[in-house]
Amino acid sequence: MFDGVKPNEVDVTSFFERDPGLRGRICDYSMNQHDEVRIAYLKMGPFQPSFKSYPLTKSGTQNRSFGKNWFSQFSWLEYSPAKDKAYCFPCFVFETNPPKYPAFTVEGFNSWKRVNDELDKPSHHIDRVMNTQSKEDILKNRLRVKTTIEVIIWLALQGCAFRGHDESTKSENRGNFIELVSFVAKLDEKINEVVIENAPKNAMYISPQIQKQVLHILAERVRNQIRGEVGDAKFCILVDETQDNSIKEQMAIVLRFVDAGGFVRERFFGIVGFRDTKALTLKNEISDVLSHYNLHIENMRGQGYDGASNMRGAWNGLQALFLKESSCAYYVHCFAHRLQLALVAASKDVHDIWLFFSKLASIVNLVSASPKCRNELQSAQEYECALLLATGENKTGKGANQISNLQRAGATHMFSATGTALQSIMKTGSNNSMRGEAKGAYIHLKTFDFVFILHLLHRTMGVTDLLCQALQEKSQDILNAMNLHDIDAPNMDDRYTIGTRRSCQQNDCITVEHHYRVDLFITVIDHQLMELKNRFTEDAMELLRLSSALDPRYSFKFFEIEDICSLAEKFYYQDFTRQEISILRSQLQHYKLDVIPDPHFQNMSTISELCQGLVETRKSIAYNLVDKLIRLVLTLPVSTATTERAFSAMKIVKTQLRNKMNDEFLTDCMIIYIEREFVKDIDVESVVDEFDSVPRRAQLH
Repeated sequence: MFDGVKPNEVDVTSFFERDPGLRGRICDYSMNQHDEVRIAYLKMGPFQPSFKSYPLTKSGTQNRSFGKNWFSQFSWLEYSPAKDKAYCFPCFVFETNPPKYPAFTVEGFNSWKRVNDELDKPSHHIDRVMNTQSKEDILKNRLRVKTTIEVIIWLALQGCAFRGHDESTKSENRGNFIELVSFVAKLDEKINEVVIENAPKNAMYISPQIQKQVLHILAERVRNQIRGEVGDAKFCILVDETQDNSIKEQMAIVLRFVDAGGFVRERFFGIVGFRDTKALTLKNEISDVLSHYNLHIENMRGQGYDGASNMRGAWNGLQALFLKESSCAYYVHCFAHRLQLALVAASKDVHDIWLFFSKLASIVNLVSASPKCRNELQSAQEYECALLLATGENKTGKGANQISNLQRAGATHMFSATGTALQSIMKTGSNNSMRGEAKGAYIHLKTFDFVFILHLLHRTMGVTDLLCQALQEKSQDILNAMNLHDIDAPNMDDRYTIGTRRSCQQNDCITVEHHYRVDLFITVIDHQLMELKNRFTEDAMELLRLSSALDPRYSFKFFEIEDICSLAEKFYYQDFTRQEISILRSQLQHYKLDVIPDPHFQNMSTISELCQGLVETRKSIAYNLVDKLIRLVLTLPVSTATTERAFSAMKIVKTQLRNKMNDEFLTDCMIIYIEREFVKDIDVESVVDEFDSVPRRAQLH
């Protein structure tokens, strides 16, 4: 009757019955119309007709009637001329179904003799009815909000989108959030009674704004728990930059610290968008995040970045700006990046290695050029795996003999399959150019030079990869490789020729063995060692060398009191006074006699295990300065792998279809997705209370 009509636009009296004895109950209207009906009646106010006289009613031996002066005495009172009864206007507006006190809402009241006794005590009906109804509404409101919170937690943990393209009631798919709320409502009748269509229109708690508010509360809870983990400990920051799906620069901030139990923690703390990559801009952004959570820069004891000039600059780089505020916040260039840069540089410096990578890239691009080529490679690999299993050369097992691609690390086992795929392309290529390119690639693939360099790099890269604590599959030795791949091995005593293989064009006289041993093998190793030495500076090496004196491996073989004291005195002078250095030396002497021979510490292999052991045995109290120094060493960053993992998470959270997420929403989603272990400890009831700290239309307390 009144859909789409606002009470303040028309005369609402023309739509609703005023007489309380004749009007319908609000609960008889559609659920979506309840608020409109209440607003309309509240605008009209209580029905208080003024007559010269009211009908008399026999009460005992006397005739009594309604008193007109009661309207001024009780402003909430209503009178029905049709029923000659009194009603309570607030009780009607906030009536429950079924009504708690029908005498004041449905049946009416006409005991005029006792009217003063009853109406002088409004708490007997009005306040009591309103309070009782409020308690029920509060429970329903809280259940509605708790459902919203639980759904938001689930979606955030799974990295799912919240909103849908069309969230209207006519839509077949209203988005993950509303659809999940509807699904939960189907499983629980109590929830079904208070959400979506059965919720008040002004307090449904499903809008995008509500979703972001709740998500921010949850994310702040996680950040505060991380801040609590840090406590008063020294910490390190790990920072890296990348572009998201909206081509916006994002900076991930990770905190590295040692917790109270002696465990090294690296916690994702946030992601910050920025407009330029100037060191000062980055420094201000990071400082704002740290200061907001009361993390003081003077407590910073390490910085982990990549080797970009704006990061590592000795004068105006990010690390230099932080060093001005905390001189012991040592910058450590990510070891993984250093190693990668060293190996890339070494490869470019050797001519034959550079040619190898150039030809290898052509082979990979050719074999991966089309779905047909990739299918040829997979078919060849499947045939080879089946053959090796049949002959017993390969063993079956979980994860063994998987079909992979050429871009996968350690894919030298796909040599034969690649050759077979190239032969197939030579015959069935789509055009002469592709067939010719495949033939040239196959000829190069079958040369001794290519196979020798392939296995040489696989071995050397495998050794250097151990420096990054990563395992890599061992390759076959060169002789076995020759037999397996049917490669013609040259006579090592012959004269080595280049170019057109005409020896008359060469002035030098070297053997084949000399070329592969000296010109290739030794040259590659020399260049790699030289690059590693240049990339890992003396200062960084000295810090690591002195820190190794705390290493518990091999029954504390590297333990040196002087080196440990030098470490504290030279690199951590902010944390140790001269008097504490002297006390540290005394503690180390007792430590040598007490901790090192202790069987509990004999089989430890890392400083982290040592720190945990000191806490477990409570020796960290007796050797508090030793424990302090160990924690400072553990705080130093090794790599920025955690920030890289954060960027991987960002690709899941901020997809191409969600590329308009603002920075706060993005970082809130990411911290819940990444640091999910903290979310399970969040009390939903307390989240509801915090949500209600901002004035809400619906009462939650």
